[in-house]
Amino acid sequence: MGANFRGFYWRLKCFLFDEIDTGISGTTARAVAEKLVDISTGAQVIVITHQLTVAVMADAHVYVEKQIVHEGKKDEAVSVRVSTLDETTRLAVLSRMASGMASSDDNETIGRFVKSLCEDAQRFKNKNKKSRVQMDSALKI
Repeated sequence: MGANFRGFYWRLKCFLFDEIDTGISGTTARAVAEKLVDISTGAQVIVITHQLTVAVMADAHVYVEKQIVHEGKKDEAVSVRVSTLDETTRLAVLSRMASGMASSDDNETIGRFVKSLCEDAQRFKNKNKKSRVQMDSALKI
C-alpha cells in the first residue's frame, strides 16, 4: 500500500465493504476478517457478508431481508426490512449461516460451534484492541 493511499485511508471515518469475501474461505477469509478488525480501530466498518468467519468478528449485526411484492405483476416492487439482532437472534442467524439450513437436527452442535467461533473472535479483538470504533456486519441470507 503506497504512502498516499494509507494517508487517505486513515482520514476516512466509515468503510462499507459489500461481499469483500466473495470467492475466499479458510485462512484467507480469517486474514480478511482480521484486517477488517484492524481497519475498525480508526473508522466505522460496515460489512455485507455471507462468510461466517468474517461475520463472527462483528461487534453488532443487522439482518437485511429482501422480499419481492406482487412478483410477476406490473406493480412488482422490492421490500427491504433491516433489523438489529440481539445476542440470541445473532447466534441463531450465524448458526443458520454455518449449517446452510433454517433448522437442523444438529442445531445444538452447530450452536456450540458458532459460539466458540464468536468467543475466539472476541479473544482476537481483545488481544488486538487499540482504539476501536465498531465493526458492524450486515448479514444477508
